[in-house]
Amino acid sequence: PASGNSQIDFSVGASSSVSIQLFDVTGRRIKTIFNNDVQAGKHTAEFSGLDKFADGSYFYKMEVKQNNKIVFSETKRLMIVK
Repeated sequence: PASGNSQIDFSVGASSSVSIQLFDVTGRRIKTIFNNDVQAGKHTAEFSGLDKFADGSYFYKMEVKQNNKIVFSETKRLMIVK
């Protein structure tokens, strides 16, 4: 469960563009959590403002691009509980 502030840890094997978007249960994008170019290694996407959203299930989608090609895409559920 997440509340006001949270983080997502991830790692990439090569220099990449990483995007993490937050969606509600209807699939509407409601927040960009992370959108940066990163070097190979471990990283943390820290984000705040979740207390502005109602309690419940949300989804985040992480996409990793290398040379403008998506090399990894994953969607996971995120529970917001205050």
